[in-house]
Amino acid sequence: MPVSTEMRRIRRNGRARKSYQDFLRLWKDADPDIPTYKQAKAEYAKLQ
Repeated sequence: MPVSTEMRRIRRNGRARKSYQDFLRLWKDADPDIPTYKQAKAEYAKLQ
């Protein structure tokens, strides 16, 4: 994989992680059974 392609992927993942962190921080006191919250947590875990 070319370095430039890998760098774009890393930047996208970094922005995605930041977005999920912001979302989860805002929803930290939400009911953990809300489907949107559960999905966001699962997707964030995949980025780790």
